[in-house]
Amino acid sequence: MTTGIDDETFNRKLIDVISGLALLYNQFHPDKKNKHKTESAWKEVSATMDCSGTYFYDVAWRYISFTAVQWCQTRWNNLKSTYDRTHKKARDVPSGSGTHPPPTWPYFGQLSFLEGYVTHRRSKDNFFQALEVPVQEEPMKEGRP
Repeated sequence: MTTGIDDETFNRKLIDVISGLALLYNQFHPDKKNKHKTESAWKEVSATMDCSGTYFYDVAWRYISFTAVQWCQTRWNNLKSTYDRTHKKARDVPSGSGTHPPPTWPYFGQLSFLEGYVTHRRSKDNFFQALEVPVQEEPMKEGRP
């Protein structure tokens, strides 16, 4: 559990706090790679969220302990990756499928500030490349069928 508030309230508050700190979600921010400023920003998030102490999370019948900062980072990473997947799914509607209903994930609208910072790379395959490889036929030698 988190700070005595329910998970949805915690997540919504975390999104609000982080939306004001571009350093934590904008990969092009000038201070993004400055470890001290990033750590300071996460401590600020943790303090604003009123997180303190150690949190325990049950994973496969084992308890993993988190510091308050790690807990906020983990929750943020989970929210951001779910947004990325939901955004990609909403964007990649197959041709001819008609209109697609908007995503129903409860935090999608609140995380829309990430729109300009989400990049989806297309996966590559070599199926069509294999079809385009020219095949050179060797002339048949006499005496062989």
